[in-house]
Amino acid sequence: MLQGQLDQDRSDEEFGPAFLRAQIDREGQVPLKRPGQIGRHRDGRPLGRAELNDFDYSDDPEGKQCPFHSHIRKSNPRSDVRAIYQPREHRIVRRALPYAKGPPIPRDPGGRPVLDDESNVQADVGLLFLCAQSSIVNQFEHILTNWVNDPAFPPGRGAGADPMIGQPEAGEKNYLAVRYKDPATDDFYSKGRDAEWSSPITLKGGAYFFAPSISFLRSLNDDLWSHS
Repeated sequence: MLQGQLDQDRSDEEFGPAFLRAQIDREGQVPLKRPGQIGRHRDGRPLGRAELNDFDYSDDPEGKQCPFHSHIRKSNPRSDVRAIYQPREHRIVRRALPYAKGPPIPRDPGGRPVLDDESNVQADVGLLFLCAQSSIVNQFEHILTNWVNDPAFPPGRGAGADPMIGQPEAGEKNYLAVRYKDPATDDFYSKGRDAEWSSPITLKGGAYFFAPSISFLRSLNDDLWSHS
């Protein structure tokens, strides 16, 4: 039996102007700011969390700290899936390599991108994504099909597709369930999926690869091969 791992490679291209303008145009809707789309602050801290990775959402069942549509919650829902979270069930090993052509994007003293002149923004900016797993169907494809792209996931929340990498069905638009903040009580409330959202990322392509295990490669060094 051939042993090894399955690798998935895809190229996601972020269009600089579209992605950066989205941060400015939606400043009035808290969950649609950059942290609400990603689920983490710019320094990597998860929304409402002290731990970087060792956490679940059992104490945030209404999505008040981290919106249900945020990238980290859609792609790794943790306790949103069941009461007892099994992290290894669909986990993947992943890496993303950024690429860009052109000069760095200028920013003002507050760190916001300066977009007065679109010529200062690269048109070719993106990530080369690579992940490894033992079952593409139960890991990578499950994450994309059942979680990331499903607007009805998590069940009963109707959060919309992932605002960063989600791909709605052809001809369909993605609507996110924005949670607004009541200034009188500081509580969040939702009006349902009321915010039309166009992903700033365009999928450019992808491929599946098989990588044999070290034990299989070592097994090739047997009598059969030594006589060849």
